[in-house]
Amino acid sequence: MKKSLLFIFFLFLISCSETIGLKKFYGKDELVLNNEQIKRFKDYINKSFYSHSYQKEINAYPLMFAISKNGLNSLIIACEGYGSNFGNTCDENVSLFQNLKKYSQKEKLYIFAREDKIVWKGLNLKIKNNKDFEKNLTKYFKLSSNTKKNYFYDYILGPVDGGSCDDC
Repeated sequence: MKKSLLFIFFLFLISCSETIGLKKFYGKDELVLNNEQIKRFKDYINKSFYSHSYQKEINAYPLMFAISKNGLNSLIIACEGYGSNFGNTCDENVSLFQNLKKYSQKEKLYIFAREDKIVWKGLNLKIKNNKDFEKNLTKYFKLSSNTKKNYFYDYILGPVDGGSCDDC
């Protein structure tokens, strides 16, 4: 019994430290958003986006949206198999950190949103829908009509096991 409680406490400690560890990757600087990234974030919030990595439309629960400071590169990590009202069914703790590091090798990505909350610059701003996002967009971020090439990355987790979604 003591071993079971100790094990449960240890798992809790690991999951909490992972969340705290991710906070150091939250974006802090000025961010410029272009129209393509704005559309991508809206699709992320709506739980339906075109995955450039899987080359198809994906319906998935949003876990993390990360973006480069110049606004040209972004990463969506989402959980497939969320069910319309069930929310997140993936165990994402390790995957968020590992994939953020993996996709930051070319240009560093910073966390813009966790699930439906924008966390850039410590905002912790819950976004309910596109209208809500547009209302806050110019208040907190610079907009750009930049025509440089954007790079979009995606990682889709499967339910419960936290693994990749190879057959989404």
